Formats: sequence, structure tokens, C-alpha cells
Amino acid sequence: MELGVHDAVNYAWENSQKSKTAAIDVRQADKDVWIQAARGLPIVTGTFGFNNFLYLPTSIIPAESFGLPPGSPNIEPQFGQAYTMEAGVNVGLQLFDGSYIIGVKGAKGFQKMSRDMEKMTRNEVKTIIAQAYYTSQIAKENVRLLNENISNMDKTLEETGALYKEGFAEEKDVEQLDLLINQIKNRAKEADRQHQATLNLLKYKMGMPIDTKISLSDDLETLWGMQSDEELMAMELDLTDNLQYDLIKQDVVMHGYLVKLQEAKYYPTLNAFFDYKHQAFRDKFDFFDFDKSWYPQTLWGVKLNVPIWDNLGGLASINKAKLEQQKVKNRLADTEQALKLQAISAKDAFTSALEQLETASANIALATRIKEKMLFRYQEGLATSMELTTAENQLIQAQTEYINTLFKAMDAKIEMKVVLENN
Repeated sequence: MELGVHDAVNYAWENSQKSKTAAIDVRQADKDVWIQAARGLPIVTGTFGFNNFLYLPTSIIPAESFGLPPGSPNIEPQFGQAYTMEAGVNVGLQLFDGSYIIGVKGAKGFQKMSRDMEKMTRNEVKTIIAQAYYTSQIAKENVRLLNENISNMDKTLEETGALYKEGFAEEKDVEQLDLLINQIKNRAKEADRQHQATLNLLKYKMGMPIDTKISLSDDLETLWGMQSDEELMAMELDLTDNLQYDLIKQDVVMHGYLVKLQEAKYYPTLNAFFDYKHQAFRDKFDFFDFDKSWYPQTLWGVKLNVPIWDNLGGLASINKAKLEQQKVKNRLADTEQALKLQAISAKDAFTSALEQLETASANIALATRIKEKMLFRYQEGLATSMELTTAENQLIQAQTEYINTLFKAMDAKIEMKVVLENN
């Protein structure tokens, strides 16, 4: 599978666990809106009941009530039927509840926050994949440079070996070059393993099976040129279009709803209900004999609840919610300054990284010229193999410094993009 960086980002958004979880959060927020809205709709409940009196209730009636002489035994009649059954429908409707409106607004606010958090997660996934992608390509470039050095030194070793056979070079020159090549080969093998490790890390971040074979089609030059340095440096921080800042602003609003929700506990609530049922009474279990009567019962009404006194517990809850909201407002003010500082620091870090990258690139060119001159002197018999080895090591060191500086520069560039383009 051949992947450009955009392909890798798109694959990650479809398959990484981070993106899947963000999508679930959005769907949950959608359900929360419906859950809150459903509280204001009629609630219909079906009822069914069956009772069997194993012993009918007994009543005690004084004998005098029936005109019997005083002192006569009390009369103990049993009233009712052994079997009763009822079936009906109950409808409940919330006519007014201040917490309902606030709850719906809060659910919609959380829905918007969830969608913004999904956007933020998308940006995070994009950044994570881009970092893993260019890290792998930088590791690949390190392997290429080391293999190029090995190829060049192999030629020199071959020439020195031929001169040694003809008696124009010493054995220690051959051995010195052979030792250097072995050292570079070990570095190249380690660098190749690092490259494979970065590829596996990229696949893991993408949510791709680790055993999948992939190759990366965007080289370092392409990755670097996706946005010009001048364009990025000219950008300014826009808090009105910054997701991190906007999420905290929304959090302030959400905490405002929590304050109103506590205040709503002092509001009256009004509910209505309608109850309709049929009942049957039998001495025998013959409820399916529809020639016998079922008796209807219908009831409706409204209920008003008015809070009167709660020992000031509600007032304390309101003040506590206001303090929580103030804490979020403080965090908003702090985030504003932190983002401005991050923007300045990111530009300074990127500027410094560009300067260091320019120096590292110049050092490679300089080390290359030194090595080429030393190789010419060595071939002319004017320099020793030790001097050539030193020049080669200087070149490898310059290349290693360039690789490290390139990584820092790519990192600084993407960090600045995160701060300035978090929308």
C-alpha cells in the first residue's frame, strides 16, 4: 500500500480508535438532546393488574346496628369478590418546569461542544499522523545518507586494496578503511531498524494492522513545501476561530446553565395527568366471559408544586455553581494569554529551527568538501588513512546533526501550524 500523507490522515480518521471514540461522543450528545427534549412530551403508560383474595376482607359491625339486643355477637360480613382485574392507560404531561428548558439548551450546548471536540480530535489525528509520517521519512533519509557513505567508502577501500597488492599502500590503510566501513554499516543497520520502527508506529497511529506492507510516497521536500515558511510566519493568532479557546467559551456558557438549573429549583412545576381504566370483579376466574360487566373509571387532573423553604440549601447551591462558572472564566482568560504566548514562542522556535537547519545544511556541504579534498590527498599519498577516517567521521557527524535539526525544524513547523490553525 502506497500512502501520501493525506492518504494516511484520511485512513487514520476512518480507522483509528481516537477518531472512532470522538464520533461516538457526537452520537451520544445527539441522543442526550433527544432525551432532554422527550421530557416535555406526553408519557403514555399502559397498566394491567390482577388480584386474587385467598381470604376476603372481613368487616366487624356491631349487632345493635341491625336492631339486635345489646350484647348480641357482632356481625362479621365479608365484602368483595375473590378475583379482580383492571386494565387501563395513563397519560402524564409536563406543563411547566423551568429545568426542562434549561436542560434542553444545555444538551444542545453540549452537542455543539461534542462536534467541536470532534473537529479538535480530527486536528490532533492530523498532527499525530503528520509527525509520525515525517519522522519515518527522516529516518529513511538517515538510512540513505549512511548507505551513500558506505558506497563511497567501498570504492575507496577497493582502490586502496588494489594499491596494497601493488605495494603502493600499507596494510593498516586497508584495515583502517575496513574498520570504518564496518562501523558505518552498523550505524546503517541500526538506522534501518529505526526506520522500520517508525513505519510500524505510523501504522499503529493510523489504526492499520502492523503486518501491513506500506511505502510512503511523499518525500521530505514535498512535506516541507506543503506550506511555505513565509506564509506560515505571516499568520497571526485568531482567537475567534480557535477551537481550544472556543471550547472554553462554551464551557462558560454551560456553567451558566448549571447556575440557572439551580435557580430553577425555586420555580413552581405544573404537571397534568389523565387516567382511564376498566375494572372487573368476579367470584370465579371468568374474566374472558365478555357477557359480564367491566366497569370504567376515568380521572384527570393537574398538580402544582411550589417550593417554599429549603433551609437555604438551594441558595448555597446557586452560589457554588456561580463560583464554578467563575473558575471557568478565569481559565478562559488564562487560556487567551497562554495561546498568545504559544504563538509567539512557536514563531521564535520555528525561526531558530530554520537558522539551525541552514547551518546544519551548510556544515554538510563543508564536511563533504573537506572529505573530498582529504580523499584526493589520500589518493595522491599526501594524507593517511587515519586523516581520511577523521574526515569521513566529520561528514557522518554533520549528517547526523542535519537529520536531528531537520526533525526539530519539521516539529517546530507543525507545532506552529497547530497553534495558529486550530480551527
